[in-house]
Amino acid sequence: MRIGLGVVLLVGVLASEVRAQQVPARRFVPLPAAATALPASDLAALDVADLALAERRARSAPRDSVVRAHPAKMVVGGLIGGAAGLYLGGVFGANLSGGGLSSNDVGGGDSWNDLGNALLFGAIGESLGMALGIHMANGRRGSYWRDAIAVAGTGFILLIPAATIDNAWVIIPVAQLWSGIVVERRTTR
Repeated sequence: MRIGLGVVLLVGVLASEVRAQQVPARRFVPLPAAATALPASDLAALDVADLALAERRARSAPRDSVVRAHPAKMVVGGLIGGAAGLYLGGVFGANLSGGGLSSNDVGGGDSWNDLGNALLFGAIGESLGMALGIHMANGRRGSYWRDAIAVAGTGFILLIPAATIDNAWVIIPVAQLWSGIVVERRTTR
C-alpha cells in the first residue's frame, strides 16, 4: 500500500508544473558606460543616440534566460507519448492488411505478416509519439521534427547492438528518451 501511494505521489510531483523554473524573461537595458560615471544630475544631458545604441546592443546580445521545462516533466511526457505511439502504431500496423492480431484468421490475413506490420508500425509510432510527448512537455518551444529525427535515428542505430546482446533492448527507449530531451533542450527558443 505504501509503495503504491509513493508511486502515485512521485508521478504527481513529476507531472506537475514546476513554477520556480518558469520565470518570465525580462529585458534589461544598461546605460552606456559614459552614463554610469556621471552624477545623477547630468543623466538628463545624455544624448539619445547613446541610449539607442545601448538598447540595440542589449537586444542583439544572446539571451541566456530561456525558459525550459523541468527534465523530469519531459521524461514523463516522453514515456507517455512513447507508450501511446507504440500502442496506436501497433494497432494500425496489425489492421493494415485487414487481418488484425486475432487467433482466428477470419479476415483472411496472414498472422505473421500482421505481427510484422504491428512491430514495424509500433516502432515508428513509439519514436514519433516519444518525440511529441517530449516536445509537448516542453511547452512546444523546441523543434518537433529535430526531436523526431533524433529519437528515430537513435532507435535505428541501436537495433543491431540490441539484437546481438542479450537483454540490451532496454537500452533503446532509454537512449531515445535521452537524445530527444537533449535535442529539445538545445532547440528551445
